Amino acid sequence: MAGKYKQGPLSLGSPHYSELLGWILSDGHFETGRLGVNISHSETANLLKIKKIKLTFKKLGIKSIERSYKQKYPIIWDYDGNKTNIMHNFAIYGDWIRRIRRDIPDKKPTWELLQLKPSELIYLFKGLMSGALSFILMSLPLL
Repeated sequence: MAGKYKQGPLSLGSPHYSELLGWILSDGHFETGRLGVNISHSETANLLKIKKIKLTFKKLGIKSIERSYKQKYPIIWDYDGNKTNIMHNFAIYGDWIRRIRRDIPDKKPTWELLQLKPSELIYLFKGLMSGALSFILMSLPLL
């Protein structure tokens, strides 16, 4: 994580990188035995989110390996009543992996992430709320 300003907030260097960490925290996973990081989304239900992830990668200059595949379980019912779900997977490799794994070790947020400067913190939450985590948070009862 980038250095702390004098008594000020931390910076990751880019709001788009903060958003990427949010996507990974919500919808990503670290490969075991390898150093890759994957982000998966349903193409059937979330095509716009897939486009947003691609745009974030482009802004950061991240190259990824992409693939789509039919998922057997869980099945999503589309609006026509068809049982289909096409998943889209982004696999990130290379130099970005060390940085990502350093900033979110074990794919868990750190207290330092809450000390990000506001513009980056907003993008971190934007990434978190765009992923599967948003469904979980929306289902929690209001206090």
